[in-house]
Amino acid sequence: MMTKSLVILFFLLKLIIYQTLAVAKSPTTLPISVSPLDVHSPFFQTLNHESAVFNYVNYEIAQDSEGFLWFAGYGGLVRFDGYEVKEFKHDPKNHYSIAEDAVRSISADNDAGLWLSLYNLGLSHYDAKTKTFTHYPHDKNNLNSPSSNTIRDIIVLENNDLWIGGKGGLSYYTSKTKTFNHFVSGSDIKNDNYILDMTIDRQGVLWLSTAKGLKVFDNITKKLIVPTLVNENNQPLKPAQQSKLFRKIITAENGKIWLAGFHENIHVLDPNTKMIFPLADREKGGKYNHMSINQVNDNEIWVSNLTTGIEVFNAKTMEKTKHISANNKKPHQLQRINVDVIYTDVSGNIWLSFYGEKPQFYNQNLSAYQYIKFDRNINGEGILRVKPLDKNISIISIFKHLALFDRKQGSLKPLNFPKSLAFKDTAWEISELTLGRDNELWLGLTTPTLIKFNLATQEEHYYSFDELGVRGNVTYGINYISDNEIIISTSGGAMTFNPKTEKFAALKTTQGDEIHSRVWRSYKSEQDDYFLASNEGLLYQLNDQQGFSLLPLDKSTFKGSSVEMIAKGKEGELWIFTNQAIYQAKITEAQIALTQVPQPDSQLPIDRVAITIDEQGLLWLGPYVYYDPYNRKYVNLSHYSYLTKNAFNDTISLANHIYVSSDKEILIIDKNKIEPQTYQAPIRLTELTSGKQQLNEQQLANSITIPAISQEFSARFSALDFAHANNTSYQYRLKGLDEFWRTTSSLERRASYNSLPPGNFVLEIKAYHESGAVEHRKLSIAITVQPKFYQTIWFKISIIFTIAVCLWLIHKVFLKRAMVKEHAVNTHKLAIERAEMMEDLIIKKNQLLADVSHELSTPLTVLKLQVESLKDDLEDDVQVTYQALDNKLDDIQHLIDDIHQLAQSDVGALQLNMKHFELNEALDHWQEELSQFINNNKLSFTFIRNLPKTLMVNFDKDRIKQVFINLLTNSIKYTNKPGQVQLHATVQEDTLVFIIEDSAPGVTGDDLSNIFERLYRVESSRSRETGGSGLGLAICKSLISGHNGQIYAKQSDIGGLKIVITLPLL
Repeated sequence: MMTKSLVILFFLLKLIIYQTLAVAKSPTTLPISVSPLDVHSPFFQTLNHESAVFNYVNYEIAQDSEGFLWFAGYGGLVRFDGYEVKEFKHDPKNHYSIAEDAVRSISADNDAGLWLSLYNLGLSHYDAKTKTFTHYPHDKNNLNSPSSNTIRDIIVLENNDLWIGGKGGLSYYTSKTKTFNHFVSGSDIKNDNYILDMTIDRQGVLWLSTAKGLKVFDNITKKLIVPTLVNENNQPLKPAQQSKLFRKIITAENGKIWLAGFHENIHVLDPNTKMIFPLADREKGGKYNHMSINQVNDNEIWVSNLTTGIEVFNAKTMEKTKHISANNKKPHQLQRINVDVIYTDVSGNIWLSFYGEKPQFYNQNLSAYQYIKFDRNINGEGILRVKPLDKNISIISIFKHLALFDRKQGSLKPLNFPKSLAFKDTAWEISELTLGRDNELWLGLTTPTLIKFNLATQEEHYYSFDELGVRGNVTYGINYISDNEIIISTSGGAMTFNPKTEKFAALKTTQGDEIHSRVWRSYKSEQDDYFLASNEGLLYQLNDQQGFSLLPLDKSTFKGSSVEMIAKGKEGELWIFTNQAIYQAKITEAQIALTQVPQPDSQLPIDRVAITIDEQGLLWLGPYVYYDPYNRKYVNLSHYSYLTKNAFNDTISLANHIYVSSDKEILIIDKNKIEPQTYQAPIRLTELTSGKQQLNEQQLANSITIPAISQEFSARFSALDFAHANNTSYQYRLKGLDEFWRTTSSLERRASYNSLPPGNFVLEIKAYHESGAVEHRKLSIAITVQPKFYQTIWFKISIIFTIAVCLWLIHKVFLKRAMVKEHAVNTHKLAIERAEMMEDLIIKKNQLLADVSHELSTPLTVLKLQVESLKDDLEDDVQVTYQALDNKLDDIQHLIDDIHQLAQSDVGALQLNMKHFELNEALDHWQEELSQFINNNKLSFTFIRNLPKTLMVNFDKDRIKQVFINLLTNSIKYTNKPGQVQLHATVQEDTLVFIIEDSAPGVTGDDLSNIFERLYRVESSRSRETGGSGLGLAICKSLISGHNGQIYAKQSDIGGLKIVITLPLL
């Protein structure tokens, strides 16, 4: 009960104060003024673009599915991209242009196109892909046309079908079949079917506002019928009430239908109960001409009234909450009261169009920030300070004046201050103000004076601290600690003031010297620790110290050139703000430990003068950035900035509001309305050229082909963020060509490329708020650059082919020359070789003839001697002589046979009798014959076989045996007695290998390569003395070669000669 009484007493006292302040008279005029319109009017921005559309009545605003904004009216049709307007005019020479320049209504379809009702020529459709208009005029002889050329409203359904309402009644257009179906009421009453506006309720019922009252479309009878409605007393409407004319009707989000009357009150209809009633908060008998009605957000419905401006209603309670009037003398207020159209785009901007004026828009997303600009009534640079008493009432100081600002009423009432005429005449201004207790307001000045002003009695008391000898005069801060202590921060030091004793005392250092630093703010903790923010650093006096110590600023641990403020956080932590950084201070054992907060991004619009800590413990660095110490992050709110601001002086937090003052305005931030910017505007191409060719930018949603004739393009684009268009930055790159992002200004917004190589690329464009607070949707478009004819693969192939042919011809010419030259060289070389060969052959022939002659001469000589001996009867044993003659004749025959066989081999006439036989069986016969032959010559013979049991071969059996006999005969002739001869036979893979080796003497390396030459004999141990023609090994080589085999000689491991024979088995 006691608490309730205190609350009542507090409000009564507050009421007395406000009433007292309200009746107070100021001896002078306030240097600033404000009107309710300055306070309550939304911040409207004007679309500063020239167009004939804006010179006449505007009937409609629409936003297409691509995000472009369209304005239509008696002056024509324009499209707005955030920067420029593009007019669509009737061209008599172009059948696909708009049929006339007067447009009554527009509705966006689902394919970035528009449906238009022309003022006199019926229905028209704009195809964004082809940039052409298709016209559907009324034809009285064709039912498959609009029912009238006067069309007032178009509703586009999700399937792109249309409801069309106009003078001729209701029509339904089926987009797939392109057919019209018409519906009327069936009445003969004039204008009974004249439809002014339409809406579809939450149950899908089509409601129609006609010239004869409200109707609905009956889906069963397919007619326009009069609905059965009741008034607020649940009584059926009278015919006069039923036939009221409503210009505009909409279905609100809660399902209610709002009807803006023509010379009638605004009515609200509940489609479920069929109850309709006028809004009560209207003047009786008033005439209203409502042009437009729109639900701009969840809570508000705006209605334009040509006689009063814009009325704002609560969509749920249906109470009028605000009235927006016009003042065309101020740039950011409503220009005219006759608003033709109210429209809300997808980002939340409220658009207004007028007759003969440029459109305006209000970005309602910025409602959390309210700028209150005060009009200056006199010149000067007086500091504007604000001290909020509650969310509606604030104390304003300017120059020498105090005033009471009522935010709710939008009024500024001067206080009776100063009373002292003598004090008025001195040169001073109010530089600081703070609240004490019992309605006391403490004022700091630009002179060494402190003032206490009682808000209830409006009494003032002056206290001078000039006698302290402080060098500074300007008071920067007043910290009201208790009834006994106030700390005053000045430009020349700091001091305390005791309100009870009315005594000042200068603050001193630990050495006893007075503080003469420039002190901005002071703070006293609950532990009686004192802190001063100065231009030299942090001055502090802990509870057990006498005097202040200095924690100086430096470039590493305590950055900055001035400490701006010390304040307590939500959880009692101590925060220190310098002009470069933020530190959290912790006091332990008479020491101060500083922990620096991470530095913010350089793009953040930080103000390190207008700083404060709010009730939630957030650290505000000006009005557009705060640091959240609990989540350790900076929050960027710069997208709320929509004015060119002066420097801010001070920031105060009260009742979940932030109050920021500058020299000309107050900014009040409602933290309850602060929301992150979630809308990401699409980026669209607005212009595209390639060479001299204008391309259709609407066809570029996915890809574009750049013709080979130019291989260049220039694209202009816009992020359709109408509220922040001038604060939007752009970057682009051609992926596949650029390795970095290029920058273009919001004024230019163009990407240009020339001399592009052929190939496939991707044009990427991104846009973002210049502060980085908002980043829009990136646009990516596939770009295909067609090659010029000389860049095509076929041209390259043909060039390569041509070059190859030319190189081939050149090569052929040079080759021919080289071949001729080489032929000449070869001919010459061949001639030399032939000459050398002939010479060699002659030498060999001569040598052969000499050898043959020698080989023949010896037995012939012997024969001759023996014949002569027989002739002279000199031989004792004639029979022996005859036998010797026979042997010599056999030797001569063998020599002749060998020569004949080699000659046949040379000319390829050697005949081989190739037959299949079993090798092991043949070797068995040969082994027996050869063993006896060798053993009889005092040599041991060893035959080693490593052959399959059955081995069929295809050889000339006699010739192979001849090779063995020749080789073994050779071994018998040249091997020292006693000695040994070995024969090896084996199969290695598909090859038959024979090895014949004997014991000493051996053959040197030089002789090994020559022993298969004809008539070649080793001249040492294996000499001619042993006999033989010297043709045996040559004959062996020719026979083995005839069997496609090989024969070669090596040194034997047993001291003599090793002959290796390889014969293919296949």
